[in-house]
Amino acid sequence: MEFSEFIANNPILSGLFAALIVMLIISEYQRYTRRFNEVSPLEAVNLINNQKAIVVDVRSEKDYQSGHLTNAINIPFQSIASDKKKLEKYKKKPLIIYCRSGNFSTQACKTLEKNGFETVHNLRGGVMAWERDNLFLVK
Repeated sequence: MEFSEFIANNPILSGLFAALIVMLIISEYQRYTRRFNEVSPLEAVNLINNQKAIVVDVRSEKDYQSGHLTNAINIPFQSIASDKKKLEKYKKKPLIIYCRSGNFSTQACKTLEKNGFETVHNLRGGVMAWERDNLFLVK
């Protein structure tokens, strides 16, 4: 009784709450159904050292030149769909994709996944997390 009364008296708050619940469900569903993994900087180091993972920087050339992970291949995010041929020889190898904060690399992971790349990892937090963990960048 009190709950339905609250909804009737506060339609805007009730609508916002319902929208937040729907957004949370959608977000969790998308996270659950994606095939690529999120890895921390230390997990990425482990993949690079033990599984010879290929590292792909999807930032701009300018950002790449300002500091990047050792042996990273630079393919800017806007070019990832058209330049995926640069990565074809690594289709069966583990890939670690990163950007500045992890947002563009998430989209790049989805694109690579759709194009048949088997083991794709997103560097959680991107190069910002890498630097925060005091890991080395090549300049």
